[in-house]
Amino acid sequence: MRQEMFRSVYGAWRIACFDPAAMSHFNLSIDGFWRSFAAMGVVVPFYLIFILLTFGEGPAPEPLPALEWYVVVKLLAFTLSWLAFPLVMVPVSRLLDLTSTYVSYIIAWNWSSVLEMAVVLPAVFLYVSGALPE
Repeated sequence: MRQEMFRSVYGAWRIACFDPAAMSHFNLSIDGFWRSFAAMGVVVPFYLIFILLTFGEGPAPEPLPALEWYVVVKLLAFTLSWLAFPLVMVPVSRLLDLTSTYVSYIIAWNWSSVLEMAVVLPAVFLYVSGALPE
């Protein structure tokens, strides 16, 4: 599984570099589809750091919610979005006549989230430290 994870994240990187052969790095089987949801397990610890770093930043309701509830709600929304997006994309892929690429799309989407967090989290660190302006 670890080798598949590294190959898949590399494949996501190759997509970002517009490599036409990028999809060859993914396991595009049904097993690969289900295993791509392991990317969520890779992203969650970093997302938790993101949540903690951004708590109270930007426009927020007054008074601020308790940190514990904020984290629980954010993690619940994160989990639901990971589950809802593939479900929403089923009818969309049918509507657009793209059902043949649905599995590969979700696999690439899931693994690309690891790269997304690898870009976002350092930017948040720089922002919170004051190195980046608002």
